[in-house]
Order: sequence, then C-alpha cells, then structure tokens
Amino acid sequence: MQERHFKLLEASYIKNIKSQLLESYHQFIEDLRIDVKEGADSAYLSEDFQSELKKIVFQKELNTYTPLNYYWSFLIEDMIEHIGLLEELSDNDELEDEMIDYLTHSEFAGAFLELYEENGAFESSKMILEMKELRAISFFKVQISSDPWQPTGPVSYQAVPEIGDTENALFIRDKIFYLKELSGFYPMFPVVSFEPSQAILELEDDQDLVEIQGLKKDSSITINKKVFEVLTEKKDEALNDRIQKALSIIYKYHPDLFSLLSTFSTYIVPIHEEGIVSFSMESLPEYSSINTYDRDFVDLVDDLIHENGHHYLNAHLSFYDLIIEDDELIFCSPWRRASRPIRGLYHAFFTFYWAYELFHTLYLKAQQEFSQIENEKILFRLCEEFFYLEECLPQLQAAFKMQKITQKGMQLLQPMMESIQKQKRELEHLEKSLPEQKKEKLNKLKQETLEMIKKLASF
Repeated sequence: MQERHFKLLEASYIKNIKSQLLESYHQFIEDLRIDVKEGADSAYLSEDFQSELKKIVFQKELNTYTPLNYYWSFLIEDMIEHIGLLEELSDNDELEDEMIDYLTHSEFAGAFLELYEENGAFESSKMILEMKELRAISFFKVQISSDPWQPTGPVSYQAVPEIGDTENALFIRDKIFYLKELSGFYPMFPVVSFEPSQAILELEDDQDLVEIQGLKKDSSITINKKVFEVLTEKKDEALNDRIQKALSIIYKYHPDLFSLLSTFSTYIVPIHEEGIVSFSMESLPEYSSINTYDRDFVDLVDDLIHENGHHYLNAHLSFYDLIIEDDELIFCSPWRRASRPIRGLYHAFFTFYWAYELFHTLYLKAQQEFSQIENEKILFRLCEEFFYLEECLPQLQAAFKMQKITQKGMQLLQPMMESIQKQKRELEHLEKSLPEQKKEKLNKLKQETLEMIKKLASF
C-alpha cells in the first residue's frame, strides 16, 4: 500500500490549528474584557448579572484555555447573539420568526414554547435570556472559579449531560459527585454552596441541606502518554478495555490519525441509551459522546474517529470562514439521503472522510486484529464511505462555483478530494473482494443513493 501523507495529517499543521483554536478563545476573552472596561451594557441583561460579569471576566481562571472555559465563552457568545436578536425584534416585529427559529433550535426550545403560548415571542425570549444568565453564572462558579461560592439563597446549577452529568452524578472539574437520593432534581440542582478546594457541594432538598463530597474520577486510559478520560458514573472495566483496545489499534496502525485524535479529543462520554447516536458539540471541544448501546467494536473505533473529525473541523471554524451559510436545501447528503444546505454537505464530507481514512488503513494493515465478520464489515464500510464521498465531489465543486464555499474552505477539502480521486481504481479492486451478499447490498445502496441524489440535488 502506498503511504498517503497530506497536509491535514501533518504534525505541524495539526499543532498550528490547535494553537489558533486557543488563540480564538483568548481573543474572545480579551474582547469581552475590553467591552466590560469600556462600560458596555445592555438593557436586556439584569443589573445583578452585569455586576457579576464585571467581576467574573477578569478572574485569572479565564486566562487559560480549557474545554470548559471554552464552553463558558460559548454561553456568553450565545447570550450576545440573543441580545442582538432582541434588539432587532424590538425595532421590527416582522423579525419574530427569526427569534422563534433561533430558540426552537436551541436547548431552551421546550421552555420557550411553553412560555410562548401565553407571552408571545418577545417577552418569552427575554425570560429565556434570564435563564441563560443563571446558567452562565452558575457554570462559572461551579466548574471554573477557584473561589468558594455561597449565593444568597439556592441557585440552580444546570447539569450538562455532554460532560457526563446524569440523574445520579455530576462531573465537576476532576471530581465526580454522587447525588444519592437527589436524582429527582435532574437537570436543575439547587446549590447552597460550593467549596472547590475541598470538593464539597451543598444542595437544598425540601429545605434540608445535603452535603456531597466529590470523589476522584478513576476511569482513565493512557496511550502513548496521552490520557483519555472515560466519564461514567461507575468504572466499567469491560467498556474501558474495549475503548483502550480501539485507541491502541488506531495508534498502532495509523499513528498520524492517532496524533490528530489525541490533539482534539480527551473526554469520552459513553451513552448507553437506545436511539441516541454518537455526537459532539461545537461549543465543547475535546468531549465526545459515544453510543455504546447498540454499536459493535468496529462502530466504536469509527465513532471515536468520526467525532474527532467534528472537533477538528470546529477548530478550523473558530477562526476561518469556510462556507457562506444559507438555508437553501439544494444539495443531497448521501449519508442521510436527504436535502441539505451547504453546511450539512460540507460537514458530512469532512467528518466522514476520516472514517474512510481509518477503514482503508485497518483493512490493508490490521486484519489480524479483527474477526472475519469484522473484517468483512470494515471492507464494506470502506467501499460504502468511498462511494458516498465520491458522490459528494461534483456537489462540492458546484457549491464552490456558486460561492457557497470560500477559497479557504475549498483549500481545506482539496487534499481529501484528491485522495478520493486518486484511489478510485484501488477501491474498485478492493470492492471485488466483498462476499457476494455484501456486493449485492452495496450495489443496491448505490442505486438507491444515486436515485435520491438525482431527485433531491437541485443546483
């Protein structure tokens, strides 16, 4: 097999992208501090929040990038966007649909719709902004600040399942807090006090105080000096072994891909729930929520790499304009077999490419690590991903000509697109190795996908 090295897997390039991600965080904090110093305020923010923000924003803990600090900066950035929409809506009632769309596609959708029936869009959105104030303050006090917190009266802390929080436990910094009989409060917990240096959380339960001592997390995996944290309520040795094996295989057979993974992924949040696919969030770098309910070992290896692809792309998006976003559903995602805007097509191509890169290496180099059934699945997935990626190429080229993809955005995809084009003959040869039943399945998939693209792509 000819080794394939390209810019996106070069150590110097990966390091530079990570550095620029950190710089984007520091720039946001610096800009926020300047705004606060210059007296920037908003009529839509409470005086208590603005007073507290003036203290928080200059605290030394924000001088350092961490995934949780980055998440907090996103909470503030989201509030700034929210205020901007409120200001526009106050001047123009016709923009109500924009506010409704913004909030119904947020995690506050349920609360907003409940308030909307009685209060309308404008007043309801102001109430949601108050909830966001509370979330931003409590998250900073619990997850970031080194100072003890004892608010006047209980203040709700909102659990974040994407960092591992469940009905039974909260993950706070490097500790886990077991909630005992307090699980009924999920996802909002009334905090009476928090002492970070001693890891003591005090909650109110029917006017009684419940003190919870944080315990050290003990589910970590180390591969080539990189520590990955597996965030589960209780250590699951079997699951940890599977994850360690998956990471070890990636490191052994594709060290460049492992280097990329270890740069942008640190925290693995297993999801053992039917119907929930693996996911990650732009606002929370390095955290990957991985489905462990109905996914086999090959899927586990795939999901770890795929979610890291999202982190890698999000790092680029933190400082590059890659696409010109709009809502035109004129492209077709082969993976979803559905109409998608340019954002959906671009993100899919970038993230699913890494599955192709992974399966290509595993099939050609690592068959001894897998069973016959697993190797057949790897080969099928390799051929499937190649077909989907290849079918994206003309759509991406058209999007670029339509100026929906920027010059930088196309430069980023170019190594991937060239890789797909160069390996067509190789994949045609590998496809012949599929068992007959798998060939039939792949051919049917190809036919159905091509028909769907012809039907839905309208550029």
